[in-house]
Amino acid sequence: MKKLITALLNKNVNEKLKEYKEIEIVMNDIQYQEGIIEALEIHPDIEIIIISELLPGKYNIKELIEEIKNIKKEIKLIIILEKENKALENYLFAKGNINIFYNNEIEIKEIAELIINKNKKEELENEIKELKKIILNKEENKEKNIEKNEKKEIKNNEKINLITKEEKIEIETEIKKEYENNLLKNKIINSILKIIKKENKKTISKLIIISGCTGVGKTIFTVNIAKQLEKLNKKILIIDFDYINNSIQTLFGKNIKNKNVKNSENQKNNIQEETELNEEIIKINSKIDLISKINNIINNDIELIKIINNLKNKYDYILIDFEQEKNNNINYKSITNLVNNADKIIFMTEPNLLQIKKAKNLLEKYLNEWNINKEKIYILFNKIKSDTICFDILKEVFKNYNIIGKINFIKKCNTLINQNMNEIFLENKIKKQYKNIAKKIIRNNKLKKYYLEKIEN
Repeated sequence: MKKLITALLNKNVNEKLKEYKEIEIVMNDIQYQEGIIEALEIHPDIEIIIISELLPGKYNIKELIEEIKNIKKEIKLIIILEKENKALENYLFAKGNINIFYNNEIEIKEIAELIINKNKKEELENEIKELKKIILNKEENKEKNIEKNEKKEIKNNEKINLITKEEKIEIETEIKKEYENNLLKNKIINSILKIIKKENKKTISKLIIISGCTGVGKTIFTVNIAKQLEKLNKKILIIDFDYINNSIQTLFGKNIKNKNVKNSENQKNNIQEETELNEEIIKINSKIDLISKINNIINNDIELIKIINNLKNKYDYILIDFEQEKNNNINYKSITNLVNNADKIIFMTEPNLLQIKKAKNLLEKYLNEWNINKEKIYILFNKIKSDTICFDILKEVFKNYNIIGKINFIKKCNTLINQNMNEIFLENKIKKQYKNIAKKIIRNNKLKKYYLEKIEN
């Protein structure tokens, strides 16, 4: 069992790590740098420290590592960095016995598995050493007995007490085999995870529709999740289907006047249509673009699916804020084709009886009238509060669908809107929820499950 402390400004990590019986958490999560030094003085047997680069205190991260290593040179450190820094990485690796992760790439489960796997490897190595000591001690005893006893007694002792040469070879072979099997398994798993990461890039779900009943919070979610994907270095195009209000451009603080749509659409070729579409793209920043006047596309009778497929080559993700109830004037066939061509449909609902009933009816329409593949639909529960329906009950109600997560109610939503979404997250819990959903959007869970099943087989 490994004794460790965390210094991550996140008490939840301690609680999660306590669930692993191979890990012993000796203190609560430490909230300042000097607290680590104090902890080592109180508990000199601490073997591992998990540290956030953002931990407040009088040291920079290099000075803090020096202080810790001066107290206990052999201690293992897991450092969580906020952004890539090759110079800092090289410095930390040079110190030895340090693992480095980035805040947007590591989960508690991965940290625990790193500690546990390392622990098991060390235990196995220690067992090998102990068994070898036993063998050597018995060999020494054997030589002493040969000198002291008669040949007949020596033969009896060999049969009863001593390990023969063949038994010794057999024990060492079994130990070596078990050790090599563990190393091989870890090597296979690491190789498979690399394959999964590579395949995920090929099978990325590029076209994502944000759907649900009116007023459920699709627009706020679309803006927030786009900014979260931007933090993961993804290039995003948002298409706003609420062509009456154009709310997304308002949230981004963009005031774009409507352009007059000419009535000569039938005479235009595809190149002209795509040129007009490119003119409708609003540049939010280097990673996020927005098309707000979607009615210009539909009314001009452009082949919507074909053009969106062409746009996939320019973006990592295309997010469509889909307001189905307000689009009765839009070509029905174009809409159904668009939804059916989506890679994922994030269907949002509020956790109350009225919204759940509306959501179930709309989902039935998607499945029975629009013939949408149920596997594409991912349910998201928005505006979670203390008095809403229990999450376990919600999961049971929508048990036939994929559940992508939940978002808590944002208390200062008006402040968010009035500040043009400059402050995305006002609460750490909501920030974490958006991070988890962004990772699930990127991650291909089915692919991972397939390869891990292959390992087991």
